[in-house]
Amino acid sequence: MFKQKFYGVDLLRVIACISVCLFHFCNMKLDNTQTYLSSESKLLLFSNIIWYFMFSFFIISSYILFFSLANEKYTLKQYGKFILKRFLRIYPPFLFSVIIFILIQLIFTLNPHYQGATFQIEWTKLISNLLFCPHLFGYEWYNPIYWTLAIEFQFYFVLGIVFPILNSERFNGNFTFEIIALIIVYATIYFDSTSLNLNKQTLLSYWDLFYLGFILYRYKSNKINLNKALVILLLLMLAIFLHYHQTEHFMIFYVSAIVILVIFFVKELPNMISKMSDISYSFYLTHGFTGGLFLYFTRNIFNDDI
Repeated sequence: MFKQKFYGVDLLRVIACISVCLFHFCNMKLDNTQTYLSSESKLLLFSNIIWYFMFSFFIISSYILFFSLANEKYTLKQYGKFILKRFLRIYPPFLFSVIIFILIQLIFTLNPHYQGATFQIEWTKLISNLLFCPHLFGYEWYNPIYWTLAIEFQFYFVLGIVFPILNSERFNGNFTFEIIALIIVYATIYFDSTSLNLNKQTLLSYWDLFYLGFILYRYKSNKINLNKALVILLLLMLAIFLHYHQTEHFMIFYVSAIVILVIFFVKELPNMISKMSDISYSFYLTHGFTGGLFLYFTRNIFNDDI
């Protein structure tokens, strides 16, 4: 019964992972200037649209973790244990991928035909990446997808505190609290979109997406009925539309709508999709350098007529 609730999540994970990989594969640049595919390539244009499914990770992460904490009957006394469990799940694969990335850089500089800069580790960049805050020191991520892990960890720290409140009978039975929560969502959108401009580096920039996962959890766990869920989802989708409709990320609204439909209606999946979902995180972390190596060694084989 519990596993059945996550068939939709498995499908969304696979779609999101493939979409991000396809985007980076198609946008990989030759000599840091020109992509391997021509600007007219249909596959390139398609990848520039579908990559927005990456943002579904935030929604499904919230959805799953609310179920997980509810099953464990989580209380604030378990806060440290919860953070440690999330750290052990997320950080070791992340650290491994960083080490591999640095080793690949080193190996390339050992090539006698290499003409780039001498290999050296920028320790401030490395440490800030390992602490998920390179932007605070003016550095870039080693892998551009790492920023999503920084947002996830911020969510874990906040979720461990607010879960007992949001999952309480008092919260779910009182529409006043519902309105207050939605006002907070709209406030985060205002702060993210106006003078404060959070630069998409904090949890507040994506709080509406995480809250969407929470609403879906409440409906699927029978904490709210269908009518109440539809009213809240309508107000929340309006917030998401207002948040993104005048930005380059306007596709997030449509991705959010698709996530709702998948969670509502997908009841079963082929076993292969579930198995792909199990390895999606590892593939998500490593696709950058594995795909980059593939393109590097095959760049003279393929043309850009796709």
